[in-house]
Amino acid sequence: MYYSFLKGIHLLGITLFFGNVIVTGVWKIFANRTRSGNILSFAQKMVNKTDWLFTLTGGSLLTASGILMAIEAGYHFINDRWLFIGIILFGLSTVFWLVELIPLQIKLTKISKEFNHNSKITDEYWALERRWFLIGWAGTILPLINFYLMIFKPF
Repeated sequence: MYYSFLKGIHLLGITLFFGNVIVTGVWKIFANRTRSGNILSFAQKMVNKTDWLFTLTGGSLLTASGILMAIEAGYHFINDRWLFIGIILFGLSTVFWLVELIPLQIKLTKISKEFNHNSKITDEYWALERRWFLIGWAGTILPLINFYLMIFKPF
């Protein structure tokens, strides 16, 4: 019963986490394609809000429930390599998010506050946006690999 409860929390966490991470990247691409200052400014503001609401909440639920599930199931954090590697990957993804993506998002939001419908989007904004996109995909691929490891436990 306890393990099933934890599994439900874990599934909620993964839904919030991946739902926001993947959807944010997709709708940000569509917002960028408009080249509209108002749309880019709104999209950037929402990236920040949804990241704190969904990515942080989902990641926290995943971490807490994952640790408790591993303990409950009797897995060993070092000897079970799939678990060890998964923890490292999730940790690296978190570092990308905290050290690179959040500061970039804050800069992008500050710059985009000045945009209006007819604004020329600055080269600085587009350079930071490209960096956000590349680091964001790296930060997304790591938990996707982790997702595979947690389901299939290949080694």
